[in-house]
Amino acid sequence: MNKEFGTDISIQKVAITPYGSVKLKGILSKDHHKDTLFYINRLNTSILSVKKIYENGHPYLGNVILDGLDFKITQYKGEDYKNIDKFIESFDDGSPSSGKFRMKASSITIINSRFRLTDENLETPKVLDFKN
Repeated sequence: MNKEFGTDISIQKVAITPYGSVKLKGILSKDHHKDTLFYINRLNTSILSVKKIYENGHPYLGNVILDGLDFKITQYKGEDYKNIDKFIESFDDGSPSSGKFRMKASSITIINSRFRLTDENLETPKVLDFKN
């Protein structure tokens, strides 16, 4: 995925059971400045329909638990876009979208986490900083 889309994502551990339970540990995505875009210590979920993923690429997930999420949206000095915009843009191949992609989750629980929004073009760059 990193080669195909030009992203910088790594996952330390993956565990998938035959019953559809998925556990990921140490998910790190770096932005175009090689700083952390997001880090997730642990992500636990379940795949509700392997058939839908296989047939049309629609991941339908059960309850998603994110433990230790550190999400940093940054607009760097002199740039008119945020790092999340650049990340999303990396998945755009320029062709029109079918609009058919669907990802669903029964619920999302976020614990022990932090969200930061920073704009280095402002006099006070820290816009938001939510903890826990």
